[in-house]
Parts: sequence; C-alpha cells; structure tokens
Amino acid sequence: MLVSDLIKRIPSDTKKKVGKANQRHNQRVRDAIRSATRLKLTALSSDLEEGRRRGATVRVSVDQVGYPQEFEHQRIPDDFRLAALLALKRSHLIMLRDSARNIGKLLDNTAGANDTEIQDLVFKMYPAIRQKAPSISDSFEIAELLLAESSRYNLVEELFKIINEDILGHYFYGGLQSHRGQLGLIGQGPPPTGAKIVLYWGVIGLVAEAINVEVEDLTVVVMAHELAHAYTHLGFDSDNCNWDTNSFHQSDRAVVEGLAQYYTEAAAKALMNRIPGVYRAYERLLEKQPPAYHTQKEWINQTTSEAIRTSLITLRKSNPIKLSQFAEKLADIGPQYE
Repeated sequence: MLVSDLIKRIPSDTKKKVGKANQRHNQRVRDAIRSATRLKLTALSSDLEEGRRRGATVRVSVDQVGYPQEFEHQRIPDDFRLAALLALKRSHLIMLRDSARNIGKLLDNTAGANDTEIQDLVFKMYPAIRQKAPSISDSFEIAELLLAESSRYNLVEELFKIINEDILGHYFYGGLQSHRGQLGLIGQGPPPTGAKIVLYWGVIGLVAEAINVEVEDLTVVVMAHELAHAYTHLGFDSDNCNWDTNSFHQSDRAVVEGLAQYYTEAAAKALMNRIPGVYRAYERLLEKQPPAYHTQKEWINQTTSEAIRTSLITLRKSNPIKLSQFAEKLADIGPQYE
C-alpha cells in the first residue's frame, strides 16, 4: 500500500478543518511567535532618506494535494498494512477501550463493584442489560488487540524517515526555494520576499489520528513551527539584521529545527488558554519526531530564553551556525541572564 493511498483514506472534511484552523488562529500564532522571538518581519530602512520599510511577507496556505510529493510513491510494507490502516482508527479504538473498561466496571455485578446504586437501578429498569453486560469486556479486549496491532508499525516515525524534514507543513523561502537539500541555494543578498508556508492537510489529519489529538490543535502546532522558521530566518532584530538565506540554509539542521521547536513550545504555552489542546498536541507529536527536533530540550533545561535569543541574533550575523558553536555561545553568555 502506498503512503499516498493511506492518506487518501482520512476523513473527507480534514482539509476544511485545517483551512478553518488557519483562518481562525493564524494571527494568534503569528503574535505568539513574534512575542516569543521579539523579531519582526518588517524593518525601518535607515539607509533610505524616506525611512521606507523593508521586509518579507510570509503567507500560510493549505496545500491542494495534502502531502509532500516525496510521499507519492513510497510504500508501506505489506506485513504492516493492517497496522497502518488501524492508525486511521486509533482515536476511536482508544475511546472504545477506555469506555468499555469504565462501563464494564460500572456494570460488573460481582462483589466490589464501584457504584452499586447505579448498577441496581440499571438492572431494575433494564433487566436485559444484566445478561449483556459481560459482553462489554469483549469490546475492551477487541480494542486492546487492535491497538496492539496498530502499535506494531510506528506510522509517524516511519513517515519522518521518508523525508526526515517537516512533513506536516513546510516553510519555502528564497524565490520559493526550500530548506530541503535537493533545491539550490540563492546567493548573498537581501532577504527573500516570496517566502510562504504550506500546510499538508492530509498528513496533519493522518498524524492527528495516529497520535490521538484534534486536527485543529495539530494544525496550530504546525503553523507555529513553520512560522518560527520564518521569524528566526527573516525576522529583524533591533539593529535591522536578519539571517542571511545562504547561512540559514547551510546551518546545522539541529540548530534550525531546535530553534523552531523552542519557539513552537513557547507559543503553544502562550496559546493554552485560547486553544487548550495545542500544548498536548505539541508534546504528542514531539514523542514521534526525529532527534533534530529534540535539540531544544537541553536548552530549556540549562539556560534562559534571553540567552537563546541573544545567541541566535549574534551568531546568525556571520557564518552558518554549527550546533557545537551554538552550544558554546549559550554556555558563554548563559550566566549573564540567570
């Protein structure tokens, strides 16, 4: 079975849900990322007498197809076909398992039942339920078996192996070029003005089901991550400097993704009151993401947000950033912000 065929099986309204989440939360996510990074996509050009503004526009749109082109011809091994298909029903299986367990305990007429009053009333008003109650345990066992089968194939981790990049959305920049290695670099010069972000609604829907989170919540996480790429790259600091595209492209992936993840987490926390499920979606996705997406964990534990930001705006002014170089900078300036 092709990965693209699996994605085509997700609910037909997924694209609409992703589009609505983009429309509803786009500005909120931008505000959260801008607040966390303290960077802006526009800057006052001091070299111009009229003081005109320069900067970039980063549009967020929903992809028509719903998945990266690389997924088109990738196959899921036949031995894991059922496991992959069950990933589409994982949230329903979890609900069935948990509901069967809870209701089964409620209707268990053996000694030590949780609530004998409810049980007595149910059996009195609906005598037939007494005979049918034991079958609830069968539902629990069925759900457990199918969940175990779906766990045989870690679908989300396998999807990341196909591209080993952002698979739920993507930040395209520099004449609509991408951070992916197969596309060419642009030369030194002014920041690109044609940057854009694409949301892969099919992958978002598939992954949301596989990790048991809401499509809207996961869409917000993806938007935050891609906008964090845009702001750390194109965002101007107080000196009207941003990250040269060539340098951004050639920097260690662990640095680029670590920064995006750091500010995604910050945005998710800031948005918790308005979008309660977004932080849970961030954490559930993080569990499945490759090592480069976990770089920020060490930073969070060892330093402050101001040290991270200062390291970013200092190092991005020169050569491509190595992970070791970023770590050294954090260690050097970190004590200043404790």
